[in-house]
Amino acid sequence: NDSTVSLQDDSLTGDRQANERLLSTAFVSFMAFTIVQSVASYIAKSEAMMADSASMLVDSLTYLVNLMAERRKSRFEEYWEGTDEQDPERRKRIKERAKRVMVLKLEIVPPILSVITLIGVTIVILRDSLTVIMLDAKRDKSEQGDPN
Repeated sequence: NDSTVSLQDDSLTGDRQANERLLSTAFVSFMAFTIVQSVASYIAKSEAMMADSASMLVDSLTYLVNLMAERRKSRFEEYWEGTDEQDPERRKRIKERAKRVMVLKLEIVPPILSVITLIGVTIVILRDSLTVIMLDAKRDKSEQGDPN
């Protein structure tokens, strides 16, 4: 039924727009808080806060990548509506295969990049922290760094 398909398409469009608004809001709020926390950690000279800021930056960028993925999905549907393949069955198969490939890329690659980046940030922060701890263990009490 054409009216049912139209209602489903409108519902999907509404869902995509709602997702885009939600992801935009999450990205902007996370990024703003990350900037504020980064400035505060720099002023306080706190490595723990700086590490948390780096982690929040990764989260912010993940939201940004997810926002870009939502927009790409919308463009994908718009692109396929405008194609004029002669054989409707062939067009459907090509579209479904292209959609599976796109969804696979958009749903697997960003989380993998996010996890790899988070692991990298964690390694750098741990390395720096362990270096300070190991150096302080070998120093005289008067030469050790202030933990606060």
